Amino acid sequence: MSTELLLPSLILPVLLGLLAGILCRKHSLWLGPSLLITWLVSFSWLRGLHWPPTEALDGLPAIALAAVLAGLAGKQHTRLGTLAHVAVLVFGLLSLAWPVLRHGTDVFTLGGLLVAAIAGIASVPVKQRRPASVLSLTAGGLALATALDGSLLLGQLAAALASLGIPFAIAEWRPRPFLARFGPAPAGLLGLILLILLVHAWLYAELPAGPSLLLLLALLPLRLAAPRAALITPPAVAVALTWLLLNADESGY
Repeated sequence: MSTELLLPSLILPVLLGLLAGILCRKHSLWLGPSLLITWLVSFSWLRGLHWPPTEALDGLPAIALAAVLAGLAGKQHTRLGTLAHVAVLVFGLLSLAWPVLRHGTDVFTLGGLLVAAIAGIASVPVKQRRPASVLSLTAGGLALATALDGSLLLGQLAAALASLGIPFAIAEWRPRPFLARFGPAPAGLLGLILLILLVHAWLYAELPAGPSLLLLLALLPLRLAAPRAALITPPAVAVALTWLLLNADESGY
């Protein structure tokens, strides 16, 4: 992969994510918004900003900014923050799916959106003690899955999201006192964007339902407090990628 592709999807998010973690060490309130804004920098580099949106993907910056406001509201009042998070999630899923829904609906599409909404709502509040590991692995899996499925742009956006969590994922296994704690608030914000990207891949990049559900399963540990629950994520991601590789081999044959 060329430097032009690596810089916005891997190198820049890792460096800026690390910088945000250092600067927000004593002000963890701003870690989630800082990481999301960093991801928007990568988004604008890779996709550009288009307003009004011309495609479903163009609405992601507005959804991300709304998620930032929801996260800040949650710091002041937990219940208000949860309601705001759910509202942003539902709004994000409906706005993302609107180009499909306005031309007619089917049980499969509505069922998929319902499953995604339930999964997103059920993951709040985040209880996992190693949320960065779960998010980075799942986002990395989505990046590879979408790249294998032929959507390079979506793969880069997911890779940028995965890269943001890498320094914090390392710190979860080998503590780094100079980094801010990657707690429930930033995990909830990045998890919401990851879920939106996953639904976009299923709706528009033709990511099969099976691997999509497995990647959704990989996010389940966010709701579980036990650190060992994070061990659900690697096999779920591995099976999703193996599924795609086997299908690709059969198609090539």
